[in-house]
Parts: sequence; C-alpha cells; structure tokens
Amino acid sequence: EKTAARAEEVARRLQEQVAAATEMVEAQGEDTAKVMEEKQALLKQVADAAVESAALREQAAAASAREEAMVASSRALEKEVAKTKAERDALLEKAANAAREANASHMRAEKTAARAEEVARRLQEQVAAATE
Repeated sequence: EKTAARAEEVARRLQEQVAAATEMVEAQGEDTAKVMEEKQALLKQVADAAVESAALREQAAAASAREEAMVASSRALEKEVAKTKAERDALLEKAANAAREANASHMRAEKTAARAEEVARRLQEQVAAATE
C-alpha cells in the first residue's frame, strides 16, 4: 500500500508538473502570439513609414522641379527685360538724334530764309535803283 500510495503521489506530482508545464507552454504560446502580433504591427508601421517617406521624396522632387522651372522662367524674363531695355534705349537714342537733326535742319532753314530775304531785299533795291 505504501508503494501504491507513493506511486499515486508521484503520479499526482507528475500530473501537477505536466499541468504546470502545459500552462507554461500555453502561456509562452500566448506570449509568442502577442510578440508575433506586435512584430507584425511594427512591420506594418515600418512599411507605412517607407511608403510615406517615398511619397514625401516624390513631393520634394516635384517641388524642386517646380523651383528649377521658376528659376529658368525668371532668368528668361530677366533676359527679355534686358533686351527690351536695350531696344528702348536704342529708340530713345534714335529719337534724340532725330530731334537734333530736326533742330539743325530748322536752323539751316532759318538761315537760308534769312539769306533769301536779304537777296530779295537787295534785288528790290537794285530794281528800284534801275527803275530810277
């Protein structure tokens, strides 16, 4: 009976150990499942961050391209402004030259008219003298 009692005791202890070990394995399985879920969640966050990073890089590249286009447009406008200013300056110079030439022509015309009047006056005097 003692042996049977000891055997039962040993069997009971073994069952308790098996039960405890089973609980530990189940708990570890649950912990492992939680860890795997957390790992999957973190992997998803990493993937989402990579997608967002790629989108931001694309936006930055597009912004850089727009900036370069604006700079090129600005340079083209600056060249056009410089060309227009040069054309305006050339036209102003032509206008000033034309005004000087017109003034000089006017002065020559006045001198010629004065000489013509002088010649006409002398001729009248000569005609008057010849008539007398």
